Amino acid sequence: MPEALLLDTSVVVEAVLPAQPGHEACAELFRRLAASSCTVVFNRLLESLSWSCVELDEVIEEVPWLMRSHGLRSYGAVHAASLHAAGIRDMRTLDHGFAGLPQSALTLHTIDTRVATMRRRRATTRPAPAERR
Repeated sequence: MPEALLLDTSVVVEAVLPAQPGHEACAELFRRLAASSCTVVFNRLLESLSWSCVELDEVIEEVPWLMRSHGLRSYGAVHAASLHAAGIRDMRTLDHGFAGLPQSALTLHTIDTRVATMRRRRATTRPAPAERR
């Protein structure tokens, strides 16, 4: 486990809904997080783990730039901006859209069934434009 990890909403959904295909892998992640010293970074989704919260007003100005530059949707851009604001690089997600961010900006963690899709998308990712916002 990294020292700190941003969790995308998709991982939370898979963990709490038993019918989801990634349920077991995501539920196991939560068991491992609970047993580790990893700080979980999120947007007010979890409260029983060691956590750090990034408020929307801390990242809102960066969201449009992330949407334009990397093709992220609004929630994804908020998560990506939260990662930057928290000063961390590790993110657990099931959403292959985050693979559109440069590898220099973050390390993606996902379940086995999503790795190939993430790698294909990441292989086509261009470096981030120099200027943010």
